[in-house]
Amino acid sequence: MPKNKGFTAIELMVTIGIIAILAAIGVPAYSKWIPKYKIGKDVTNLKADLEMAKLTAKRENIQVGVRFGNSEYTIFRDTKPQNLVFDTNESVIEYQKLSPGNTFASTGVLTWFRGNGEAGPVNITLRGYGGTSDKVIGIQFLGRITIN
Repeated sequence: MPKNKGFTAIELMVTIGIIAILAAIGVPAYSKWIPKYKIGKDVTNLKADLEMAKLTAKRENIQVGVRFGNSEYTIFRDTKPQNLVFDTNESVIEYQKLSPGNTFASTGVLTWFRGNGEAGPVNITLRGYGGTSDKVIGIQFLGRITIN
């Protein structure tokens, strides 16, 4: 009598059932984790870019402006510091888009860093997907950048 090698249908059904149960437990946790990851990544990138803008202003002894849009921000060399507007002739240092679903709570906000270390004090709210996981990035007058 020859030996049959392989799995029975019942063994395969039990294995598929176990995988389905594990997936049912893991998928909701994963879907809750993704928005938190995306906003954390965007906050970290924004803080690093703001630090870079502050250092560029000090190194080049110029004013560096930061303009926040709906879901993007632009860091630029401000050649006309008195008007603090992103003009077409000003050079862009950095342009970044946020992760899909993340936005800034208010748009059109402008701030600046000067060569003497001063900054335009402002609080920027980064809103996560669906209005959850809001993070506030604060810029103080002396250039300190905080995350709340």
